Amino acid sequence: MQCHSGTRVASFARMEATEVLKLDHESIRNALDQLDHSQSMRDRTVLFVNLRNDILSHARLKETLFYPHFSDYPELSSFLDRAYEDHEKIKRHITQINSYIEMRSLTEEDALQMDLMISELSEDMKDYLKHQEKELFPRSKKALGHFRMRQLGEFIIEAKEWQTTDSGRAA
Repeated sequence: MQCHSGTRVASFARMEATEVLKLDHESIRNALDQLDHSQSMRDRTVLFVNLRNDILSHARLKETLFYPHFSDYPELSSFLDRAYEDHEKIKRHITQINSYIEMRSLTEEDALQMDLMISELSEDMKDYLKHQEKELFPRSKKALGHFRMRQLGEFIIEAKEWQTTDSGRAA
């Protein structure tokens, strides 16, 4: 994700958590649009693998750092339940698409099925991002307040920097 680079992340040190996460959302939307408009199977595969990694990294950040801060707010429980359900649905899409990518050769029918799954992932992901930004984020800001939301934003940025450093070592 573009906002994972060390220099780019460092410049966002004073952002609220929801602002940091919205930058990830923007990056994911752009990647989905590229994937939706790509033509060759090779391009689609490369774009999907990059997008998959970004989505899973983003979900991990939310599940471990963002959502747990709201467990004591009953007014957010239904929104958090939906977020976790959406994560599971998106992860299932990713697993299904991965199974096609791992095939040595795809039949025309397999390629069509994979394209359908990519379209479903794109639609569900865009719906999820929209729901987060319109429903969960405003309520979470109200629950935590500006100061705590900025602290959480700084914490998320630090975690993203660590992820970038750690993934750079693994490469």
